[in-house]
Amino acid sequence: MMKKTTYLFFLLSVLSNAQENSASRKGEIQFDAGFEYRITPIYRTYAVRLSSFSPHSSVDESRQNSGMGVNLGMEYFLGNNLSLGFSNTFRYDFIVSGQDNIESDFGVGANTYGLLIDYHLSLKYYFKLFGAGDFFISGGFSRLNTNSDFSSKQSFFDDGGNLIGSILSIENSSFFANRFELGYANGKGIIGLGIFMSQTTNYFDDTTSFIVPFVKLGIKVNYRCKR
Repeated sequence: MMKKTTYLFFLLSVLSNAQENSASRKGEIQFDAGFEYRITPIYRTYAVRLSSFSPHSSVDESRQNSGMGVNLGMEYFLGNNLSLGFSNTFRYDFIVSGQDNIESDFGVGANTYGLLIDYHLSLKYYFKLFGAGDFFISGGFSRLNTNSDFSSKQSFFDDGGNLIGSILSIENSSFFANRFELGYANGKGIIGLGIFMSQTTNYFDDTTSFIVPFVKLGIKVNYRCKR
């Protein structure tokens, strides 16, 4: 009987501590900053490129979707283990120039580099596998390559080959992607491995999709909202 009573008190103590811990991070806001490196895209299906007459045929999607970026983000803890997060990635990467003075009858601006901005919204779940720190898994959606606008020129001719007029249109390389990440956080450090899975893009026809793997390193700071 004594052993059963001791075991019952021990079990209640564990449950009580778990209940206290489950509320310990609820309401906290976590800020994080760090670096992200994206690896060259991996194509999930055979890549069916758009016609050479498409303004996007001059965009190198591998260069534009790989390389280094800077992450800034925040997340709000809905409970001890679950958080809702929003973040941005800033990349100085390959783009097509947005110039309007295109001299040829057809075409786009020159290839250059510029600031690309990505937006990420995700749910993250934390769990423990051993002592210190937390592992986490997250899933969400991203809008990649915003701020990539460029001009495209298309000219029209009559039956005699005389120029009737030209139209300049604004194009971009932005697209939506599903985002998944598995990582580890300990103290103020964060490390993560993940992938972006493209939805429909302007690089290819609707049947083509690709995966962009990434690795992330960062630091975090927690802030508890006053009640």
